[in-house]
Amino acid sequence: ARRRRMRTTEETLSLFEDAWKKSCQELEIEDLSTETEELRITDQKLKSLSFVQFAFPQLRSLILSFNRFSDASQFFIIPTLTDLDLSHNRLKSLPEESTVLCKDLESLF
Repeated sequence: ARRRRMRTTEETLSLFEDAWKKSCQELEIEDLSTETEELRITDQKLKSLSFVQFAFPQLRSLILSFNRFSDASQFFIIPTLTDLDLSHNRLKSLPEESTVLCKDLESLF
């Protein structure tokens, strides 16, 4: 049996970045960088948005209305967020720890 080589942190992050870029291309999102502070992806039928907290360390405003998110916990681990719009999704509740993890959150829809 052949042993699989473990990926380095750099290789793993590169894979995340490649996956994120592919997702952005599919959603026709352009001009994004690690300096991006506002991300607006509406009416795209998204159910999850992985790696957003890693791809955009400066992200302050995240608008994801009119999608299909049923779990909001993935967004409350982004410590820089001040505005989060998850309106018109399939959310039934918000995680209990949401106000603890996003201390700077000013508006939530």
